[in-house]
Amino acid sequence: MTSLDLRTATLEQLKVADEQLREEVTSYSESLQMLSKAVSRYHSSGSAIEELSKETVGKDMLVPLTESLYVPGKIAAVDKVLLDVGTGYFIEHDTEKGIDYCKRKVNFIRDNMEKLMELV
Repeated sequence: MTSLDLRTATLEQLKVADEQLREEVTSYSESLQMLSKAVSRYHSSGSAIEELSKETVGKDMLVPLTESLYVPGKIAAVDKVLLDVGTGYFIEHDTEKGIDYCKRKVNFIRDNMEKLMELV
């Protein structure tokens, strides 16, 4: 967006500038919401890893296939997890490194959220 001298701008220019600013604020707000959801997911993942590490191998559990579809399963390992790092790639870490990964992602996203909030 270019600078606009409010003293000499026409009503039409002011309307266009107002619409552009509203669209930008809406876009930033939507981005903040998405980042907030990502923080929640990584926080939940870290907590789930902590809980998994307390379980025992062979324990019965329900394995989610979708948000509302589960199949019975057994815990195969409590000391290793597979982490989704995006675009269909997974990395295997021990539980401690998995928890650390989730914490680092939460901190990274929160830092970006703070930068975005400065713009809004």
